[in-house]
Amino acid sequence: MLIALCTACAKTPAEDIPPANMAVQSAANDMSEALTTQSELVFSKAPDSTVTSLIGFTSTANIISADSYSLAGVYDIDAQTGRYLCYDDSCTHSDSSCAAYLTNIRGTFYGARYSAYVMNNGGKQVLRRYDYGTGEMRETALSQDLIPENSFFDTSDSGFAIDGDTLYVAMSTDGVSGSKILSLNTLTGDAKIIADYPAACGIFGVCENSLIVYYSSNSKIEQDTLSFNTTFSVYEALPIDGTAATQLFLFPAQTREVCVDSATHAIYYSNFNPVIDAAKDQTRYDFDGIIHRLDIITGAIDTVGEVPTDGCLGINLTKSADNYLIVSLRKDGDTYTRYKLNLDTQAAEIFSLTPPDSSVYSVELTNSYAGDSMIIYAPYAQTPTLYSITKSDFFAGISNYNKLAGSEIIWHYD
Repeated sequence: MLIALCTACAKTPAEDIPPANMAVQSAANDMSEALTTQSELVFSKAPDSTVTSLIGFTSTANIISADSYSLAGVYDIDAQTGRYLCYDDSCTHSDSSCAAYLTNIRGTFYGARYSAYVMNNGGKQVLRRYDYGTGEMRETALSQDLIPENSFFDTSDSGFAIDGDTLYVAMSTDGVSGSKILSLNTLTGDAKIIADYPAACGIFGVCENSLIVYYSSNSKIEQDTLSFNTTFSVYEALPIDGTAATQLFLFPAQTREVCVDSATHAIYYSNFNPVIDAAKDQTRYDFDGIIHRLDIITGAIDTVGEVPTDGCLGINLTKSADNYLIVSLRKDGDTYTRYKLNLDTQAAEIFSLTPPDSSVYSVELTNSYAGDSMIIYAPYAQTPTLYSITKSDFFAGISNYNKLAGSEIIWHYD
């Protein structure tokens, strides 16, 4: 059915393809309860959004040597203390006798109450969970039939979601031919395949009974390499019980910049408006700067704001805390102008902050926070550390940072 849909769309000019599938509207009554409630949702870039002051971390020791290993830990933003998740005060944290000791990591996942790791242990995949509050560690074997030895979880691209004790991940064996969406019980190790995709896919979040997922679909790419109607970006609401997904958003690749916020059941996007010059074998883009929002539940589309795009060579959307969208416009080379778009008032203001030190880039794109503080990640400083800044100061553009004591433990390079 998807192939038929893509073939039909391939006959239509890119700008005429409807951005939302009508199936969303017909399913609105069924999905209204399933997609409105955000539960314990954590995305893939740690440290991440969390309702508590605790953030999980993984440090790496002996990073350039053959005996490199990692240590699981937790850092408390409020108390400004960090520790490895080993509660033996006499432990040197230097070998496998340490409860926090990690090797052969295939996937790293941080939640609000615990962190989880998939590791290869003697040719078998195991799941290890650390609870932040108690330091309790659980390790369970995973099914080799469902999760073979050569499987991996590229969380930087594929994302993940945590809902209570359940971890949702995208798994691949080569990162190209296809992916599977899995649910993993972090207490028991029980695994279940929810969906199998023919291409690499990603998870944006879980809202009650559905995951918001993405994948690419090819139709006739070998017949017409210039046409945008050959590769499609597909966004779906995938019920976690494995029943049929509902398509949310379909459009030709390279024609839109998209940002998903499953917590508010919204997909934000801006059109690239590509124009193909077949004679010159090239494409130019007309960025109009208009930001649209697709309601995941109803399929309704509205405009949430606009930014000036004179001289724009590229556009990027980043969902930040509260009700702000950060719009980055690339001008010359790596020069960017950033706008803070208030989604309530549709007001767009130029947005910039002075970073806390020279090792921090693009502070404006920060979307990690704990409680009422935005968390700034400074990995390239002489002594890598974390900074916090209140949300009010951050969105006011006031560079009033607080260097978090003790956070150097997170990077623990030997």
